[in-house]
Amino acid sequence: MASLLFVFLLGYIFKKIKGDYSKEIIEIITNIVMPIFIFYYITKLEITPKLLIISAITLLSISLGIMISLMISLILKLDKPSTGALMLVTSFGSSSFVGIPIIKALYPSKFLVYIIFYGQTNFLFFLIFGSIIISLTSPKNDKKELNFIKKLLKTPTFDAFLFALILKPLKLNVDFLKIVADSLIFLAILTIGMRFEFKKLFKNIKIAFLVNFLKMFLIPTIVFLIVKYFLGINSALKIAIIASAMPSMALAVIYGLQAKLKEEILISVMSLGILLSFIWIPIFTKII
Repeated sequence: MASLLFVFLLGYIFKKIKGDYSKEIIEIITNIVMPIFIFYYITKLEITPKLLIISAITLLSISLGIMISLMISLILKLDKPSTGALMLVTSFGSSSFVGIPIIKALYPSKFLVYIIFYGQTNFLFFLIFGSIIISLTSPKNDKKELNFIKKLLKTPTFDAFLFALILKPLKLNVDFLKIVADSLIFLAILTIGMRFEFKKLFKNIKIAFLVNFLKMFLIPTIVFLIVKYFLGINSALKIAIIASAMPSMALAVIYGLQAKLKEEILISVMSLGILLSFIWIPIFTKII
């Protein structure tokens, strides 16, 4: 984790000295590095009942996030854009962009398939529930602009996931892709460091702390207790529970901003969550 924090600070310092190149790096990550990373590890994945359980854990975490955030928005009497923003950042976690580097730092590479599968399941549920949340809470009138499902299904990361599953029976030798796949961790954390801004963090600090308490502590704790009671804990399930404790999903924030949901909530929650994840996730990992 110390190396991840170092790269995070490196990205933040680089932005202050040379400027913000995060948009360009994100393009490289989302269109080249992340798809290759997913393809490489999914082709080596063994389909087991554990993966179905991981999907159920993903759905449980998201469902808890939606219900709890909706209750809080009703108690606080938030408007629709604020409610939508609150639901997005509470329900969907950054299990790929933040989760993969952290899991890679804490566990052997063979366990990465579980966080990848969690991330893709999380992505699929975002297509369904995220689109509904955005459509119901966005102040935009043109609903055609809110039809994200078709657009998201065409993303390279999702295509790579599908192609990997289709080609998996062929047992292709894809070891030549490893050099590209291994660059994801450095690039992802460097980009997060560049995107981090202290000013945006303090715009809605109270809600930011509340949401991150829910997203990174309360919800994963409930998930842990349910899973432990009904299934017990093994390495695959533990990684799924850790994934449920990740900070808010960057993609959900991006589409929330495009849909004109409450920007202050989206940005401040994500910024604080990224910062807290370096401290909290290793602690949570040891606790469970």
